[in-house]
Amino acid sequence: MSTEVAPIQSSQSEGLSFEVRECDGDHVYTPGSPTSPASELEYDDDSCRSVLMRSDSSSVWSEPEPSPAPAPAPAPEAVKDANINRVQLGDNPETISLLHFLTSQGIDTTKLVTEHLMKYGSRIRIAQTDEGAIIGCLVFDNETDQSELRGIIAEEVKTRIGPFIYMQLLIVAPEHSIDTEKRWKERLLASFLECVTKNGKIAIIRADADNLKDIQLYKSCGFFTMEDMGIPSYSSVKGNMEILAYTPMGLEDTSQLFKKFYDMGARF
Repeated sequence: MSTEVAPIQSSQSEGLSFEVRECDGDHVYTPGSPTSPASELEYDDDSCRSVLMRSDSSSVWSEPEPSPAPAPAPAPEAVKDANINRVQLGDNPETISLLHFLTSQGIDTTKLVTEHLMKYGSRIRIAQTDEGAIIGCLVFDNETDQSELRGIIAEEVKTRIGPFIYMQLLIVAPEHSIDTEKRWKERLLASFLECVTKNGKIAIIRADADNLKDIQLYKSCGFFTMEDMGIPSYSSVKGNMEILAYTPMGLEDTSQLFKKFYDMGARF
Protein backbone atom coordinates (compact mmCIF):
# COMPACT_ATOMS: atom_id res chain seq x y z
CA MET A 1 0.00 0.00 0.00
CA SER A 2 2.99 2.21 0.46
CA THR A 3 4.82 4.05 -2.27
CA GLU A 4 7.74 6.07 -1.03
CA VAL A 5 8.09 9.70 -1.88
CA ALA A 6 11.79 10.43 -1.72
CA PRO A 7 12.73 13.08 0.83
CA ILE A 8 13.66 16.47 -0.55
CA GLN A 9 17.44 16.64 -0.43
CA SER A 10 18.19 20.01 -1.98
CA SER A 11 19.33 22.85 0.24
CA GLN A 12 16.43 24.79 -1.20
CA SER A 13 14.21 22.86 1.18
CA GLU A 14 15.84 24.45 4.22
CA GLY A 15 13.50 26.73 6.05
CA LEU A 16 10.35 24.99 4.85
CA SER A 17 8.05 24.03 7.66
CA PHE A 18 4.73 22.32 7.72
CA GLU A 19 2.21 21.69 10.40
CA VAL A 20 -0.60 19.18 10.30
CA ARG A 21 -3.56 19.72 12.51
CA GLU A 22 -7.12 18.50 12.43
CA CYS A 23 -9.25 20.83 10.37
CA ASP A 24 -10.60 23.01 13.16
CA GLY A 25 -8.74 26.22 12.23
CA ASP A 26 -8.99 28.67 9.39
CA HIS A 27 -5.71 28.07 7.62
CA VAL A 28 -5.37 29.24 4.07
CA TYR A 29 -3.33 28.51 1.00
CA THR A 30 -1.00 31.22 -0.22
CA PRO A 31 -0.80 30.42 -3.96
CA GLY A 32 2.48 32.25 -4.42
CA SER A 33 4.15 30.28 -1.65
CA PRO A 34 2.11 27.19 -0.82
CA THR A 35 4.98 25.36 0.84
CA SER A 36 6.15 28.16 3.09
CA PRO A 37 5.16 28.83 6.68
CA ALA A 38 3.02 31.68 5.32
CA SER A 39 0.61 29.10 3.96
CA GLU A 40 -0.55 28.41 7.50
CA LEU A 41 -0.87 31.91 8.89
CA GLU A 42 -3.91 32.54 11.00
CA TYR A 43 -5.23 35.95 10.06
CA ASP A 44 -6.78 38.27 12.60
CA ASP A 45 -10.19 39.35 11.38
CA ASP A 46 -9.74 42.93 12.59
CA SER A 47 -6.42 43.40 10.82
CA CYS A 48 -7.86 41.95 7.63
CA ARG A 49 -10.67 44.47 7.69
CA SER A 50 -8.63 47.50 8.71
CA VAL A 51 -8.88 50.53 6.43
CA LEU A 52 -5.96 52.90 5.96
CA MET A 53 -7.21 56.48 6.37
CA ARG A 54 -5.28 59.39 4.82
CA SER A 55 -6.00 63.07 5.62
CA ASP A 56 -4.37 65.94 3.74
CA SER A 57 -4.09 68.74 6.31
CA SER A 58 -2.41 71.09 3.78
CA SER A 59 -5.50 71.22 1.62
CA VAL A 60 -7.24 74.62 1.47
CA TRP A 61 -10.64 73.16 0.85
CA SER A 62 -12.04 70.69 3.26
CA GLU A 63 -14.22 68.11 1.60
CA PRO A 64 -16.22 65.53 3.48
CA GLU A 65 -14.54 62.18 3.59
CA PRO A 66 -16.38 59.47 1.72
CA SER A 67 -18.21 56.98 3.84
CA PRO A 68 -16.20 53.82 4.31
CA ALA A 69 -17.27 50.96 2.14
CA PRO A 70 -19.39 48.44 3.97
CA ALA A 71 -17.51 45.36 5.13
CA PRO A 72 -18.07 42.45 2.79
CA ALA A 73 -20.53 39.91 4.01
CA PRO A 74 -18.81 36.83 5.41
CA ALA A 75 -18.78 33.85 3.13
CA PRO A 76 -21.54 31.42 4.05
CA GLU A 77 -20.32 28.39 5.92
CA ALA A 78 -20.43 25.14 4.03
CA VAL A 79 -23.43 23.07 4.96
CA LYS A 80 -22.28 20.12 7.03
CA ASP A 81 -23.03 16.72 5.58
CA ALA A 82 -24.99 15.08 8.37
CA ASN A 83 -24.19 11.60 7.06
CA ILE A 84 -20.40 12.07 7.04
CA ASN A 85 -18.81 12.26 10.47
CA ARG A 86 -15.49 12.13 12.24
CA VAL A 87 -14.72 9.30 14.65
CA GLN A 88 -12.65 9.94 17.75
CA LEU A 89 -10.89 6.64 18.22
CA GLY A 90 -11.06 5.21 21.70
CA ASP A 91 -13.11 3.06 24.02
CA ASN A 92 -16.43 4.27 22.71
CA PRO A 93 -19.40 2.85 20.77
CA GLU A 94 -18.41 4.65 17.55
CA THR A 95 -15.00 2.96 17.45
CA ILE A 96 -16.51 -0.46 18.19
CA SER A 97 -19.08 -0.01 15.42
CA LEU A 98 -16.35 1.12 13.02
CA LEU A 99 -14.19 -1.93 13.72
CA HIS A 100 -17.21 -4.22 13.26
CA PHE A 101 -17.93 -2.59 9.90
CA LEU A 102 -14.34 -2.88 8.68
CA THR A 103 -14.16 -6.53 9.76
CA SER A 104 -17.37 -7.24 7.85
CA GLN A 105 -15.72 -5.80 4.73
CA GLY A 106 -12.69 -8.07 5.02
CA ILE A 107 -10.31 -5.45 6.41
CA ASP A 108 -7.55 -6.68 8.73
CA THR A 109 -8.34 -4.31 11.58
CA THR A 110 -5.36 -5.40 13.67
CA LYS A 111 -3.00 -4.39 10.89
CA LEU A 112 -4.92 -1.18 10.24
CA VAL A 113 -4.82 -0.17 13.90
CA THR A 114 -1.14 -0.98 14.52
CA GLU A 115 0.33 0.13 11.19
CA HIS A 116 -1.74 3.24 10.60
CA LEU A 117 -4.08 4.43 13.32
CA MET A 118 -1.60 4.07 16.19
CA LYS A 119 1.63 4.58 14.25
CA TYR A 120 0.60 7.55 12.12
CA GLY A 121 -2.22 9.01 14.19
CA SER A 122 -4.64 8.54 11.30
CA ARG A 123 -7.90 10.44 11.11
CA ILE A 124 -11.15 8.84 10.08
CA ARG A 125 -14.34 9.90 8.35
CA ILE A 126 -17.33 7.58 8.29
CA ALA A 127 -20.46 7.48 6.17
CA GLN A 128 -23.64 6.71 8.11
CA THR A 129 -27.21 6.12 7.09
CA ASP A 130 -29.95 8.30 8.56
CA GLU A 131 -30.41 5.54 11.13
CA GLY A 132 -26.75 5.78 12.19
CA ALA A 133 -25.42 2.57 10.62
CA ILE A 134 -21.83 2.82 9.34
CA ILE A 135 -21.67 1.92 5.67
CA GLY A 136 -18.40 3.57 4.59
CA CYS A 137 -15.03 4.73 5.86
CA LEU A 138 -12.09 6.90 4.75
CA VAL A 139 -8.72 6.89 6.58
CA PHE A 140 -5.97 9.48 6.04
CA ASP A 141 -2.73 10.64 7.66
CA ASN A 142 0.66 12.22 6.93
CA GLU A 143 2.63 8.99 7.36
CA THR A 144 4.69 10.54 10.14
CA ASP A 145 5.56 8.11 12.92
CA GLN A 146 4.01 9.57 16.05
CA SER A 147 6.78 8.13 18.23
CA GLU A 148 9.25 10.48 16.51
CA LEU A 149 7.23 13.51 17.65
CA ARG A 150 6.98 12.72 21.35
CA GLY A 151 8.83 15.04 23.67
CA ILE A 152 9.79 17.65 21.08
CA ILE A 153 8.65 21.25 20.94
CA ALA A 154 5.86 22.38 18.66
CA GLU A 155 8.14 24.37 16.35
CA GLU A 156 10.30 21.29 15.78
CA VAL A 157 7.23 19.20 15.04
CA LYS A 158 6.57 21.49 12.08
CA THR A 159 9.92 20.60 10.53
CA ARG A 160 9.27 16.86 10.89
CA ILE A 161 5.94 16.83 9.09
CA GLY A 162 5.76 17.24 5.33
CA PRO A 163 3.07 18.89 3.24
CA PHE A 164 1.36 15.69 2.10
CA ILE A 165 -1.70 13.98 3.56
CA TYR A 166 -2.24 10.47 2.21
CA MET A 167 -5.53 8.70 1.81
CA GLN A 168 -4.92 5.21 3.19
CA LEU A 169 -8.33 3.60 2.83
CA LEU A 170 -11.63 4.36 1.13
CA ILE A 171 -14.30 1.71 1.42
CA VAL A 172 -18.07 1.67 1.07
CA ALA A 173 -20.18 -1.45 1.52
CA PRO A 174 -20.93 -2.87 -1.96
CA GLU A 175 -24.69 -2.62 -1.57
CA HIS A 176 -24.29 1.12 -0.92
CA SER A 177 -21.43 1.90 -3.31
CA ILE A 178 -23.76 1.40 -6.27
CA ASP A 179 -26.16 4.05 -4.95
CA THR A 180 -25.75 6.76 -7.60
CA GLU A 181 -28.06 9.10 -5.70
CA LYS A 182 -26.24 9.00 -2.34
CA ARG A 183 -22.74 9.03 -3.90
CA TRP A 184 -21.12 7.92 -0.65
CA LYS A 185 -17.54 7.78 -1.92
CA GLU A 186 -17.70 11.28 -3.35
CA ARG A 187 -19.08 12.60 -0.06
CA LEU A 188 -16.34 10.91 1.96
CA LEU A 189 -13.75 12.37 -0.41
CA ALA A 190 -15.32 15.82 -0.10
CA SER A 191 -14.94 15.66 3.70
CA PHE A 192 -11.32 14.57 3.31
CA LEU A 193 -10.53 17.41 0.91
CA GLU A 194 -12.22 19.95 3.15
CA CYS A 195 -9.77 19.00 5.91
CA VAL A 196 -6.83 19.11 3.49
CA THR A 197 -7.80 22.57 2.25
CA LYS A 198 -8.38 24.04 5.71
CA ASN A 199 -4.94 22.83 6.77
CA GLY A 200 -3.23 24.17 3.62
CA LYS A 201 -1.98 20.72 2.66
CA ILE A 202 -1.68 18.52 -0.41
CA ALA A 203 -3.73 15.34 -0.70
CA ILE A 204 -2.12 12.27 -2.24
CA ILE A 205 -3.87 9.10 -3.42
CA ARG A 206 -2.14 5.95 -4.62
CA ALA A 207 -4.39 3.98 -6.93
CA ASP A 208 -4.02 0.78 -8.90
CA ALA A 209 -3.04 2.04 -12.35
CA ASP A 210 -5.39 -0.50 -13.94
CA ASN A 211 -8.40 0.63 -11.90
CA LEU A 212 -9.62 3.25 -14.33
CA LYS A 213 -13.01 3.54 -12.62
CA ASP A 214 -11.50 4.68 -9.30
CA ILE A 215 -8.99 6.94 -11.04
CA GLN A 216 -11.84 8.65 -12.89
CA LEU A 217 -13.70 9.03 -9.59
CA TYR A 218 -10.72 10.78 -7.99
CA LYS A 219 -10.24 13.04 -10.99
CA SER A 220 -13.92 14.00 -10.90
CA CYS A 221 -13.34 15.15 -7.30
CA GLY A 222 -10.47 17.45 -8.32
CA PHE A 223 -7.38 15.23 -8.22
CA PHE A 224 -4.70 15.40 -10.92
CA THR A 225 -2.45 12.58 -12.05
CA MET A 226 1.27 13.12 -12.49
CA GLU A 227 0.65 12.84 -16.23
CA ASP A 228 -1.91 15.66 -15.99
CA MET A 229 0.79 17.81 -14.38
CA GLY A 230 3.62 16.74 -16.68
CA ILE A 231 5.59 15.11 -13.84
CA PRO A 232 7.41 11.79 -14.40
CA SER A 233 5.90 9.14 -12.14
CA TYR A 234 8.22 6.37 -11.01
CA SER A 235 5.42 4.61 -9.16
CA SER A 236 3.51 4.02 -12.38
CA VAL A 237 6.52 2.18 -13.78
CA LYS A 238 7.75 0.35 -10.68
CA GLY A 239 4.58 -0.38 -8.76
CA ASN A 240 1.86 -0.07 -11.39
CA MET A 241 0.42 2.71 -9.26
CA GLU A 242 -1.19 5.93 -10.34
CA ILE A 243 -0.27 8.80 -8.04
CA LEU A 244 -2.89 11.55 -7.85
CA ALA A 245 -2.63 14.87 -6.02
CA TYR A 246 -5.06 17.55 -4.95
CA THR A 247 -4.73 21.20 -3.98
CA PRO A 248 -7.48 23.81 -4.30
CA MET A 249 -5.28 25.88 -6.63
CA GLY A 250 -6.23 24.30 -9.94
CA LEU A 251 -4.17 22.39 -12.47
CA GLU A 252 -1.71 25.12 -13.54
CA ASP A 253 -0.65 26.20 -10.05
CA THR A 254 -0.64 22.65 -8.71
CA SER A 255 1.57 21.59 -11.62
CA GLN A 256 4.03 24.40 -10.90
CA LEU A 257 4.15 23.36 -7.26
CA PHE A 258 4.88 19.73 -8.09
CA LYS A 259 7.53 20.72 -10.62
CA LYS A 260 9.28 22.57 -7.80
CA PHE A 261 9.06 19.46 -5.62
CA TYR A 262 10.44 17.39 -8.50
CA ASP A 263 13.35 19.82 -9.05
CA MET A 264 14.14 19.57 -5.33
CA GLY A 265 14.45 15.79 -5.54
CA ALA A 266 10.98 14.45 -4.71
CA ARG A 267 9.92 11.41 -6.69
CA PHE A 268 6.35 10.26 -7.02
